[in-house]
Amino acid sequence: MNDSPASHGSRWLRRLGSALFAVSLTISVAMGTARAEGEVALPDAAVTEIHDVISAQLEAFKRDDAQAAFSLASPEIQAQFGSAENFINLVREQYAPVYRSKSADFQPPVQMEGAEGIVQPVVVTGADNVPVLAVYMVQQQSDGAWRIAGCLLYAMTPKGIEV
Repeated sequence: MNDSPASHGSRWLRRLGSALFAVSLTISVAMGTARAEGEVALPDAAVTEIHDVISAQLEAFKRDDAQAAFSLASPEIQAQFGSAENFINLVREQYAPVYRSKSADFQPPVQMEGAEGIVQPVVVTGADNVPVLAVYMVQQQSDGAWRIAGCLLYAMTPKGIEV
């Protein structure tokens, strides 16, 4: 197996492309405009665990508990940020609705056949009382624990979601 930086970049781009496709599909599904072809049903226990992990991270952000929030991120996210402080600083600056959420309304999660991880849309209302769609990517780790592998925010308007 070629483990050069170029091959790592190619794998990353394929994963990003898959994630972006899943996000686009999830937005459509969350808004009720499409059904996911190849969508795989998740066991209720997995859905509960995914909701619990995201809820725990949202609560950790409210307490400014950088270490607890960071511990719920996937190993790849942890490696990318390097420290809990770097991680929470970015969330503070660029993910204000998530950092100080007032509420979280979980939508049905989506797992595409053959895809790594789950896409979990959550309508989050921030401190400014403006709802946004937070699309979480979560992955089950080898130990069975679910971890957050990314989050994208989308503005919600009367016409739908702004990408």
